[in-house]
Amino acid sequence: MSRRGQTPARDRTNRGSRAVKLALTLTLALVPAAMVLACEIPVYQWALLNWEPDVYELLVFHDEPLPPDTAQALHALTEQAPSAQQALNIRVRVVGPGPDAEEDAARIRQREGAGTSPWMALRHPGMPPEIPSLWTTGATPETLRQLSHSAARDSITGALLRGTSHVWVLLECGDPEKDAGARNRLETALAAMATEINPETISPNAHITHEIVALRRDDPAEALLVQTLLRSEPDLLAYDEPMVFPVFGRGRALYALVGAGISSDTLRDACVYVAGRCSCLVKDQNPGVDLLLAANWAGAATSVAEALPPSPEPTDAAVTEAMATVPGPQFTPGRYILAALAVALVLVAVVSAVLLHRSFSPSSPR
Repeated sequence: MSRRGQTPARDRTNRGSRAVKLALTLTLALVPAAMVLACEIPVYQWALLNWEPDVYELLVFHDEPLPPDTAQALHALTEQAPSAQQALNIRVRVVGPGPDAEEDAARIRQREGAGTSPWMALRHPGMPPEIPSLWTTGATPETLRQLSHSAARDSITGALLRGTSHVWVLLECGDPEKDAGARNRLETALAAMATEINPETISPNAHITHEIVALRRDDPAEALLVQTLLRSEPDLLAYDEPMVFPVFGRGRALYALVGAGISSDTLRDACVYVAGRCSCLVKDQNPGVDLLLAANWAGAATSVAEALPPSPEPTDAAVTEAMATVPGPQFTPGRYILAALAVALVLVAVVSAVLLHRSFSPSSPR
């Protein structure tokens, strides 16, 4: 029996339930509109606009003071890394001869040191110290300059900055017959790609263009890039076959296509993925590794963003279609969509709290 001047518990519960349902309805109404606006951007374009490249770590070990020319080249490298005009995604750590080296650096020095000084080890972002470094060599002005530029990496960077959607890196194995066959299959597939791709499988805003960058596995000037590609997956070092890596965005290399796997079907699948609607906007949930490249990505992204047409208002039909194709729990909106939804959810929470407060507060006497 309810006390005088207080709404019965059942009525209050019903009002609270209605408030919660209202909050859920408002939240769900926001999701498809956000999806409609985000999904029309092709993956390669979203990657160029939003995906910051992972930062490599360079450990420079020395037992004696660095030679002046090496110290100058190292200073130029560290100055270049944060430069907005020619940013290099690298962080430098100099490790001297004393016992004060951090534990991970000490372990790397003990395992990989070749007895020469100075020397350096390039490591992929987040690489545990027990994993061998990507590239170890003497630290000289020449090798330090190789970190910033090489012919193949400059070709990749130039193509991406020109707006090329797909850069196909062909890593040759050294067998002329295998390499020629892989090159022929790649060129043939790319020539027919425009007619073989179903337009429904890619973003309507995709403008697919291709460039091929070939390099030899035994080219000493490209040792850094070769090792980065071969170490991008656990088993690639075991294959004596040509490989193709699709590269897009700000230098992200997708999975490798190896040997007979370089076919029209697999190349088309990779092309469709890179040109597809951006349904998964978080970089870390996409396959691939970022290459070590020096480029003004921020400037390129600004130019692309300025050239984009205004986002259209979602129509009722588009919202209905988006609701019908909402993926399962793996769907993760991008940071901008998340920010918009977060603001909206805060507003929904405030409205819900007000409604709940009113439903549970004493009502006027009967």
